[in-house]
Amino acid sequence: MVKDKDIFDEKLRKRHTWWKKFKENNFFMNYTVMLVPHSEKKPRQLRMPAGVIMLFLCVCFTLLCLTTYWAYSAYCLKLVEAENAGLKKISAQQEKQIEDLDDLASKMLMRLDLVSESEDAVREKVGLSPSLEGVGGVPSESFTEQPVTANYREPGDLSLQLQLKALDKKLEAVDELLQDEEENVDVLTQEVDARLLYLNSVPDSWPISGARYTSAFGSRNDPFGDSDYEQHSGIDLACEYGTPVYAAGQGAVFTATYMESWGNVVMIDHGFGYRTVYAHLSMIDTSVGERVQKGDLIGYAGSSGRSTGTHLHFSLEYNGEFIDPLDLLPYTDDIMDLN
Repeated sequence: MVKDKDIFDEKLRKRHTWWKKFKENNFFMNYTVMLVPHSEKKPRQLRMPAGVIMLFLCVCFTLLCLTTYWAYSAYCLKLVEAENAGLKKISAQQEKQIEDLDDLASKMLMRLDLVSESEDAVREKVGLSPSLEGVGGVPSESFTEQPVTANYREPGDLSLQLQLKALDKKLEAVDELLQDEEENVDVLTQEVDARLLYLNSVPDSWPISGARYTSAFGSRNDPFGDSDYEQHSGIDLACEYGTPVYAAGQGAVFTATYMESWGNVVMIDHGFGYRTVYAHLSMIDTSVGERVQKGDLIGYAGSSGRSTGTHLHFSLEYNGEFIDPLDLLPYTDDIMDLN
């Protein structure tokens, strides 16, 4: 026990000695600061213990650290605010772009509807059946009832990602409709070309002007007196000698020659089952194989062949049988009706 007590006393004595030396040499050591003015006044001395100076330096260092932290936090906060402001600006720009794209998509659908209406108008003009309702057979109103940007000004109602997906879906629909419309236009072009070919080929144009309708199609009195009646395969149009004769429709000339009964005669194959005959010409102004358009000059009226006077004999054949040309030719005041 005595030994332990001696050891404890020795440790206590050493600690006391260290603290005494520390107080004498460090913490409680006094430092003198002399303030010397530039005037004739006496200098001043300021005496402070080392401990106070150390405490003051610690306080200053702590304040410096806190100030630096606050300044850095404020700087970071401003950066975050600036970044948020930039993001808000970008978001607003993106919403405006989406809104503009949505408006453009709606306008495109409206224009596609107008194109579809124009197609129907073209079809009606050339006698074709109308297309299906709306663009590509689908009414465009189904794509324009609810704009993509309808809820843009309702924060949280639609996220930007959902808005973009909705717009993307709408633009995909527009693209599909455009593809359908392109196909419709190609089909319409082919149908119109075929229809125009048919309309230009049908021999429904008078082959001569300024003529007089003198003999009808069908049964008539024989003008030569060989029999009481004969079957007339066309109509006769009396006119001045040398009156121009025109093709009643476009087609290919397959006969341009002289025949005993018809004299100088031109025959045209118009396609679609139609053929026409222009007989008793004074002169032929075309040749076999030539492609003629409706209204092209093919010869001049005369009285060649078996004829009683200057006139044009005009016959119309459909699918191998002669029919009355007046079934196709429009009525004109230049023609005097026998009736």
